[in-house]
Amino acid sequence: MGFSEQIQLYFDYPHPQNDHPTQYVSVSIALCNVVAKVVGKVLATRLKSVLPSVISESHSVFVPQRLIMDNVLLSFEAHHFLKNQRLGKKGFMSIKLDMLKAYDRIEWSFLRAMLIKLDFSVLWVKIIMDYVTLESYSVLVNGDQTGYIKPSRGIRQGDPLSPYLFIICTEGLIALIRDACLKGTIKGIKLGAMLEHLSHLLFANDTLLLGEATVEEALSFKAILSQYEEWSGQKVSIQKSSVVFSPNVQKTNRDAITNILGMPEVATHGKYLGLPTIIGGSKKAIFTSPVERVKLRIVDWKQRILSKAGKEVWRLLIEPTSVLAKVFKAKYFSDEDYWTASMGPKSSFTWRSLISVRNIMKQAIRWKTGDGKTIRIWEDNWLNHTWLRKHITPTLEDFPNATVSDLIDKDIGTWNISKVRSGFYNVDSKEILKISLNNLNQADTLLWGPHQKGCFSVKTAYEFIHTLSQETSSGPTTSNSQRFNYKKFWKIKIQGKIKHFLWRALYDNLATSNKLRQRKVEVQQTFILCGIQEETVVHVLHLCRFTNRLLKITHIIGREISFQDLFELGW
Repeated sequence: MGFSEQIQLYFDYPHPQNDHPTQYVSVSIALCNVVAKVVGKVLATRLKSVLPSVISESHSVFVPQRLIMDNVLLSFEAHHFLKNQRLGKKGFMSIKLDMLKAYDRIEWSFLRAMLIKLDFSVLWVKIIMDYVTLESYSVLVNGDQTGYIKPSRGIRQGDPLSPYLFIICTEGLIALIRDACLKGTIKGIKLGAMLEHLSHLLFANDTLLLGEATVEEALSFKAILSQYEEWSGQKVSIQKSSVVFSPNVQKTNRDAITNILGMPEVATHGKYLGLPTIIGGSKKAIFTSPVERVKLRIVDWKQRILSKAGKEVWRLLIEPTSVLAKVFKAKYFSDEDYWTASMGPKSSFTWRSLISVRNIMKQAIRWKTGDGKTIRIWEDNWLNHTWLRKHITPTLEDFPNATVSDLIDKDIGTWNISKVRSGFYNVDSKEILKISLNNLNQADTLLWGPHQKGCFSVKTAYEFIHTLSQETSSGPTTSNSQRFNYKKFWKIKIQGKIKHFLWRALYDNLATSNKLRQRKVEVQQTFILCGIQEETVVHVLHLCRFTNRLLKITHIIGREISFQDLFELGW
């Protein structure tokens, strides 16, 4: 398989990427050939299917079945550990690395070596390297093509294949760190008695290194980074990198380590993967920026996710062998399970968040019976009649911790009919005996009850929470909130971004001047179109005379009602 150089031609279009560009790197955008992008997508689809078997667990993105939030939460836990190390002689540090022009500096020889090292076939390595090395660029000046540039290294920004090739290259850095850990020159941090030491977390070009705050460990990290830079062509941006120490590290030791690394010491890294590494004090102030960015970016509600906390709880339950699940279990419920674990006086913000959704999760999940060893008869939802209904038979005092497996005759692989009928009311025993036992050789399966296929869905999650409580604490506070038909709302056949806008309007959660002034943001109080009335959701979308011109065909103009009432009446 070969690639034409015409297919691999890219145009470099000088377009400012910020308000005050001072260098060419701040104005350049590579325009990818459509055919090349299609080829890249095909190769990326083939490659990502094998990544889980070759990429280390410390990578949490671009790898199927892994979540970026895993590394975010592990970072929270690591820095929570650092923050609490106030006593003792052994101090710890965290080093946040920023790579300079990460994609552009990758040496092709290093990429080839890593592909071979990870045991990809000779043919596949050739296909990938042909695709990467045949690229060329032509600069567009005033729309006209000007000459050709043939690069000798780097992978392209915006290419579907590039993220996967980059994380393959970073496996070289991980290998160096792992080797140092085996030799004992890097010790990392230990988040739990039964856990291995944690020495690094990676997300593409965001890297977090963790270890003991000693000169020896700093020298080891420095040597590893120098070796990786030499091999890969990567270069650490010293100005954007930083070091955080635990409170018990002496100043002389801090100064020595920062001098070795050449990086500044900071109280907190600020953000890792777009979120703060240490959470304390005002949560509102900390999360204002991420929340606003998310509001701007969300244009479609098809993503299947309940919430960050709910998603991570789900991973704790269905993937107990993941790194994140092991950390939480070792720290917070080593002798229990998630459902019975306590908060604890020194629990991190992340653990408190996961505990906060426990009651909702407990009511929303259901079990599909396998061998029955995991399902608690009296505690879990497992009857087929409806996922929301548990048994009505009262708990038998002699068997408070019984599991479903206790009701199965293992010799013949069927229900123990006499035990079921004698232990349960008739209505429950009938439902139990209807449950198929075709999967006795498999473990019980956890499902998301509100969803038809057992998966998370924003729509089903919202409807479930609304069923539990017609109006949550953060929900609408309007006169008709109890009768508003949310189920009908989610079925409206309009674009997702329009539906999202209307949903925010119903919750009075648009960035009007009224809302901004409540948050101490200095903005013009009156609506910019009329310049008379205060800018509120109701005024902008209903009461303003400019809006009225668009609503003449309705019969509700000029009434002092909430936008939610307006929406209900105007359906």
